[in-house]
Amino acid sequence: MRAADAVVTLNQSMRQELLERGVPEDRITVVPNAVDTQRFAPRPPDPELLERLGIRDGQLVIGYIGALQPYEGLPTLVGAVAELVRRGRDVRLLIVGDGSAAESIRARVDAHGLGHRVTMQGTVPHDDVQRWYSVMAIVVNARTNDRVSRIVAPTKPLEALAMERALVVSRTPALLECIVEGRTGLAVTPDSISDLAMTLDRLIGEPELRESLGREARAWVIGERSWAANGDAYRGLFRRLGLR
Repeated sequence: MRAADAVVTLNQSMRQELLERGVPEDRITVVPNAVDTQRFAPRPPDPELLERLGIRDGQLVIGYIGALQPYEGLPTLVGAVAELVRRGRDVRLLIVGDGSAAESIRARVDAHGLGHRVTMQGTVPHDDVQRWYSVMAIVVNARTNDRVSRIVAPTKPLEALAMERALVVSRTPALLECIVEGRTGLAVTPDSISDLAMTLDRLIGEPELRESLGREARAWVIGERSWAANGDAYRGLFRRLGLR
């Protein structure tokens, strides 16, 4: 990287990492993750999916879509849902994806006695992802405080934002770059079941807050995380390098 004419990275956290590795500041360009906001757009809950999953009227769905890796913090999410159920909240947890942590997550679900509340769907075709987002009222990315979580920016939160889902993320540098905290999403302490449960409880009880976050989120993604803006960034970089 130090020998390259230019280095492109995804976010400010990774930019800082490059600076610490000795890459000159003027050679680094940040081009963030983006999402197709026409493909990922608001839509009503998919009725066939609601029926297949047995989701009742008035039952709120909390969801996660992505890889099931240890740093994704899904045991924390399961623990928070268990706390919500103890508080009397009628919620379901929908986990879509697969990975090395799947079995440990299932064990955590069983330990909390949540088998009837949690659906672990496994991998679905990417063309169907919008249908699964559509049944989720709240999407959670509860990453741990591991190094990868602090530095690497995921794409999935942007899909949820574009679909006007209320989003909750861990307060790590990389995830905080995916939202405008308090306006397009909420942030919680990494690895804290109590903080996540409290924030989810608030969102369950305040549907107007969920709607406001969703509207602001989509507008922000269209303005700040579009492929068109990324194209402009690359064109500017190529011009600086003398390329056409």
